[in-house]
Amino acid sequence: MNPFEKFHSLPDSKKECISFIDFSSNSISLSPSGNKLIIDHSTEALDLDQYNQFVGHMESMGFKDDEWILLHCNLLTTYKNTRKLDNHYYRLVKFVKKMNEELTRRINMDELKDLYFPFSDKILDELKNSKRQKKYLCYNGSARIHRILLIDDLVKRDLIEYGMISMHEKPNEEFFSMIENEQYAYLDKKVDRKNYFFESSPHYLSNIDFGGMIDGIDADFWCTIDRQHLMNTYFNVIPETIFFIDEPDDYLIVTEKTYKSIIQHPSLIFGRPHTLRHLKDIGFKTFDNMFDESYDDEMDDLKRYNMVLNEIERLCKFSHEDLQIMYNDSIDIFLHNQQVMLNETKTFLDVKGELINEY
Repeated sequence: MNPFEKFHSLPDSKKECISFIDFSSNSISLSPSGNKLIIDHSTEALDLDQYNQFVGHMESMGFKDDEWILLHCNLLTTYKNTRKLDNHYYRLVKFVKKMNEELTRRINMDELKDLYFPFSDKILDELKNSKRQKKYLCYNGSARIHRILLIDDLVKRDLIEYGMISMHEKPNEEFFSMIENEQYAYLDKKVDRKNYFFESSPHYLSNIDFGGMIDGIDADFWCTIDRQHLMNTYFNVIPETIFFIDEPDDYLIVTEKTYKSIIQHPSLIFGRPHTLRHLKDIGFKTFDNMFDESYDDEMDDLKRYNMVLNEIERLCKFSHEDLQIMYNDSIDIFLHNQQVMLNETKTFLDVKGELINEY
């Protein structure tokens, strides 16, 4: 019995310990040699504690170390039996190319003046001359500790009024207690539970059907930014999925939140250290013309948090005229980043195949 057959022969009660993984053929497969179970969890990144728990789960199901490989998107992973696979990057590459391919199919080539990417001269002209009402954009989906802290501080510093800010989930008492009494007490942060932004949550920036169409194309909505939001702000603050880590660990995850921003808007990333270093390593440019990017090298989470917050405050003190100049100087950067994705020759499945072929 090979490892794939062994896994599927187990009763559901035995496999329940890793039920956070989709058991479809896309996620659980057999390696080309037939000797290893390939577990694709590449939309998520495991920290050291989660990895150790996973190893324990595999042992409890009767799998030895040499019988399985885990794919995940911790980009600094060095854990045994794991391989890093940046699912989110290839998700954005697919989106960028699909938008252009679908438009090309739909519109007669003689009539096709503008592809979705790179931005056309017409769109760039609109971006350069748009009369913006706000200074920054900040998408917050689910309530997470660092997002709650950020919004609380934006309110306390009177910076909330300068932003277009969403929050799709109202924070509850459990979140506040975690910040003040449990694992995040070391931050010594007190959140105003009656903060008007929290009280009136959820906040949506547009009434868009997230399962709908983008410019008439059936595409991955989570990979784009509403063009009107680009026209109304000068930069994007990106509260990534993970910011704080309980224990020192090599941990880096870059999701579609970052990738979709750096190809369309000046981006200040509220995430793990060395996110910008990773982006540069794979060919992107960052926006050091607008931001002090030294925050990217700060390993202390609380210090890095305050550095990013201070950057938001510093930028909000500039006039709209000055911010427009900085924005215009950033256009070549996100045009370069669009081209990086357009020039990518590999797909997610190509890279996954290369990773598992040795097994």
